Amino acid sequence: VSQSRYHPVMPNWMITVMANITTPSSISTSLLTCQSNRFIDNSTNNFTITRNGDVRVTPFSPFAPTAAYSAGTNGGSGYFDGTGDYLSSSSNITQAGDFTIEGWVYTSSHAAANAIFTIGSETSNRIIFYINTSSQLAYSIFSVGDASLGGTVPLRSWVHVAFVRSSTTVTAYINGVATGTTGTLSGTVGQSSAFYIGSSASGSNPLT
Repeated sequence: VSQSRYHPVMPNWMITVMANITTPSSISTSLLTCQSNRFIDNSTNNFTITRNGDVRVTPFSPFAPTAAYSAGTNGGSGYFDGTGDYLSSSSNITQAGDFTIEGWVYTSSHAAANAIFTIGSETSNRIIFYINTSSQLAYSIFSVGDASLGGTVPLRSWVHVAFVRSSTTVTAYINGVATGTTGTLSGTVGQSSAFYIGSSASGSNPLT
């Protein structure tokens, strides 16, 4: 069974996963999760996050501790086994302006699309941020189509990925370097119905 890890990190609109992160006051964080020793939202929204399948927190993370590992101190990452594992919430996380979605991923296969983060269910404005079968970062809007942003996400390695919208331009970054291809995205992103981590709506296109 293919397996993957997700350790999020993000600003402006953060679905972050960094140990002991301090959020700058100029940044509005909508979601900050997957960096603790349990699945909680550490942003001021305190969204309720639901585990689906047997997704769990493990001590494996992109940050090498300088002392003996402690779950309470170091947190970990979300472990997704590629079969029914994802995190979800019924909370509203739609975005109408500039935003950044970022996180650390560790994947073992790109034979199928790997959904990293999804806003909304399968209806108008739903958006999926994902790794496509060419190992590129991409996004997909319901009834509109897919946009590949290029780059190469390597397998079996911790990789920091980010999707940034500034005005109507979407730029993707891999380990802090822009992938070179941009997309155009205007209007409100997602819907108020739900969001998903590690899959698209209802568990399809899981992280592997």
